[in-house]
Amino acid sequence: MGWLRHVIIDIAITVLIGVATFGGQVWAAWLVWFYTPLMVLLKLGAYTAKIPQKPSEVPDWFFHVMYAANLVMLLYHAWYWVAAGWVAIWILSVMIAARSRPKSGS
Repeated sequence: MGWLRHVIIDIAITVLIGVATFGGQVWAAWLVWFYTPLMVLLKLGAYTAKIPQKPSEVPDWFFHVMYAANLVMLLYHAWYWVAAGWVAIWILSVMIAARSRPKSGS
């Protein structure tokens, strides 16, 4: 579980989304509304930069669980625009991870 220290921000953001949606905290909602488009832009930049990246040591299933949890919370509370941003983050993350995996030789 040495990779856990690399995912503290992802866990914190999932907790923040929970506080914003279930807790109704305005300050948390503002942070979610700021963080989501920022992450979309960063993921889009990482994908279009085409700079080779080393594969992450974090298992893929972890990100899928985090993104799914975020999406479920946002959709449950009808935060559709933010949920659309998380769909984009999820898709871009999968595309970046697929590109950074070593190609199997044919």
